[in-house]
Amino acid sequence: MLGALLPRAVAFQPEPLYFILFFLSWLVGLRLVSRNPLGGYAVFGVLCGLAGLAKSSIQPLMAVWFGAMAVRFLWGLWCPSDRWSPARHAIGVVVWAAVFLLVMAPRMAYAHERWGRPFFAYPNVWMWMDDFPAGYAWMGAHPDKRALDAVPADRWPSFATYRATHPPSAMVGRLRDGVAGEYGSLRTFLAPKGSGRNAGTPQKPWKRVLEPRGAFLGGLAAMALVAAALGWKRPAAARPAPGAPRGADALAAVLMVAGTITLLTLLYGWYNPVGRGDRFMLSLWLPLVFSLTAWAEASVRPLGPGMRRRVYTVLQAALLAGLLWRVSELIRGPFFEVKLL
Repeated sequence: MLGALLPRAVAFQPEPLYFILFFLSWLVGLRLVSRNPLGGYAVFGVLCGLAGLAKSSIQPLMAVWFGAMAVRFLWGLWCPSDRWSPARHAIGVVVWAAVFLLVMAPRMAYAHERWGRPFFAYPNVWMWMDDFPAGYAWMGAHPDKRALDAVPADRWPSFATYRATHPPSAMVGRLRDGVAGEYGSLRTFLAPKGSGRNAGTPQKPWKRVLEPRGAFLGGLAAMALVAAALGWKRPAAARPAPGAPRGADALAAVLMVAGTITLLTLLYGWYNPVGRGDRFMLSLWLPLVFSLTAWAEASVRPLGPGMRRRVYTVLQAALLAGLLWRVSELIRGPFFEVKLL
């Protein structure tokens, strides 16, 4: 809440709703790698469609899900199980696609009427512009279907046209600076530079709701690593039986988590020259927090009462104390101006 939703909820914008729908879509997609009832595919389709209506940035998540599920599908063919059926997955993909298109139908109909392309969105072409002024100018010059249809295929903004007009070194530099540069997506995500009363620039004080965002995420990651170490040497009876189908679930889940974080970080880094800020990377906040928390809980779940469990409880209490301290700071010294509330 402090890390992503509140900093973006100060003004009327789609990001808070999109963050929630993105996380729920990701969570259901992650669940489907271990159990794949047909109803789960329908729910996944509804959530992806709603997220797409809120903000047209859900496609990378769906691409990662397809990749992870392809690995799970091949594993399921080789090692069948009752919990996950390759045949049910094939039917489920059809169910997901049908539900997704049904939910997206109003937006697709509008886009087809306005621009002649059901999935068109200007940010999709801004990806291949050098900066925001270039993208804004291109949008102003192509406001409707007729203008878009007049663009020659070899001049339509795309990876191919960008590669044809930029040397590889420039493309690598854009990606490097966009991800890890001074104003790159990672830095603005982990250490937001908000302005406030103390800095003398009160234009965007809401970014200071959780300034040490990276520190809290690092603390959660440290707690997960310690929990994994605490649960590493546990009784053999508590370990999964050899040959259990957990391996396929774990592999697909790791691909889903790592693929989502990696692909979106790279894409948002590439987009950074056009649209700077942390509002894109913040969609990863809830999946990251959930993944680290779930990993920690799964690691210590087999542990009974004892020293290891108490160490983990102390770490949880320390992290919670840090969050409560930040909340108390916000209550004691609010920096929001009246005109922003």
